Order: sequence, then C-alpha cells, then structure tokens
Amino acid sequence: IIYHADCRDILPLIPDKSIDLVLTDPPYNVGKDYGEYKDNLKKADYWVLASWLIGETKRLTDGNINLVLGSYGDILRGWWNLLPKAKLIIVKMGAISRNCAKNLFLQYHTVLTTVPSNRKIPDLWEDIRWPGEGYFFNESRYGHPAMTPEKLARKLASLFAPDGGIIIDPFLGVGTMAIGAKVVGRKAIGMEIEEKYCEISAKRCSQSV
Repeated sequence: IIYHADCRDILPLIPDKSIDLVLTDPPYNVGKDYGEYKDNLKKADYWVLASWLIGETKRLTDGNINLVLGSYGDILRGWWNLLPKAKLIIVKMGAISRNCAKNLFLQYHTVLTTVPSNRKIPDLWEDIRWPGEGYFFNESRYGHPAMTPEKLARKLASLFAPDGGIIIDPFLGVGTMAIGAKVVGRKAIGMEIEEKYCEISAKRCSQSV
C-alpha cells in the first residue's frame, strides 16, 4: 500500500501494535532537494519530527525499528540518543566516497536496529554496494537525491521482520524498502509526500517479483 501523503497525517490513523517493523531511510536535514519536503528544517524542528516518529514507532510496533543512516556524526548521534538501546550495524562501502569530513573520506553507512536479528550475523556488512559506487554498481536512483540500495532493503526486511510480516516506511521515496519487503515475502506500507516518487514507487512495485 502506498499513500501519497505526509506520514504525520497517516501514521496516527494506524492501530496500535499492528505493524511488525518500521524500516526507513529518513531525511538527514542536510539540504537535499526532495521536492515537496524541505530538507532544511531548523535543527529543533527536525528533532521534534524525529522524536514524534520514534513515539509512533513505539505505538505501532512496540518499538521495532531499523533506521538506515549515513555517517553524519550529529545525525547518527541524535537518532541514537532517541534509541539508546539500539544496535549499530556498519555497512562498508566498496568504493571511497568523494564526501569528506575532517579530511576523512566516507567509507561506510550505518543502520540502527532495536530488533534482534532472525539469525546470528556479523555487525559489519561488506556485501552491499551503493548507487554511484562505480560503473558496475551504478544502481539507478530514479531521479531521487538519496537512495537505499535494494539489496540492503531486502537484507534488512528478511533479517528483522517475520515471514509474512508488515513493514512500514514513513519516507518511502522511490519505493526501495517496499520492494525489498515484497521480494522477501513481507508486506509493506509506505508514505511519500512527493507525487512523482509515489508514481515511481507504484510502478517499481508492480514490476518486482
């Protein structure tokens, strides 16, 4: 199910404890052009939104959440402060990013999870490639400025949601989390405020196996 709507309008309508996992790659408030949504909120407003999302997560899923995050220190730190019991997973990049902070090149992304994995696995993942990591790993972004690899979406859905379970993504983008869920036998609900991304999501989901 895909809703062309602000998640703040839809999530409150969903019954308590009716979702198995919130799986999302939230905006990082770093000024990316998402269209309708402005990724440049005042810092206090951004963390109000984040805190509200965590509160809804606790209501909808009993606190089961996977957050795909970058390596922005203040963003990771802020979300982790909201989820102090979450486990950190490091997702290593296969190529050196052009992004640099304090003369250190980005070579990883992060995932915060409050949910035990369905099986024992390492917390360092080296089998994921990100869009733009060179010619052989050039997964399409579908015009979206920031996109989760489909393989990562599949892996997270399969490891942290039960078979046949329901996953929800409040920031659906072009539908990668929904596709990942569908491919591994989970159901998905997504919300996206930008109409063109909803259309891309619906088309991608209808074409996925």
